[in-house]
Amino acid sequence: MNAKLKKIFKKYHVLFAIQYGSSLTSKWAEDIDLALYCQKPSQINTWKLYGELQPFFDRQLDLIILTNHSNPLLTYEILTKGKVLYMKSLSLFVPIVVTLWKRYLDTQKFRNLEKQ
Repeated sequence: MNAKLKKIFKKYHVLFAIQYGSSLTSKWAEDIDLALYCQKPSQINTWKLYGELQPFFDRQLDLIILTNHSNPLLTYEILTKGKVLYMKSLSLFVPIVVTLWKRYLDTQKFRNLEKQ
């Protein structure tokens, strides 16, 4: 990973960064979807962070900040089909992923009701 990019992630207290979406499966994708999980998401100036990250990517960046309250279905897609680009530490990553996974499972009953 680019040392300057890693420095930006540390500056914004990013615990992990995951690329997801069509940019992983198609070279023709128009943008790069990037999900970040930050230690203090409410203190992040998303536009400033976006401006610092964009120069490192060859296509338009579509940035989201994941939280424990993010859409569980989108979070599931990101975690199961995405590619981890940065992880501060495995000991921080695993408990967060478990929490997000439990939220997805806890809300499964509501998705099942919607299908009926």
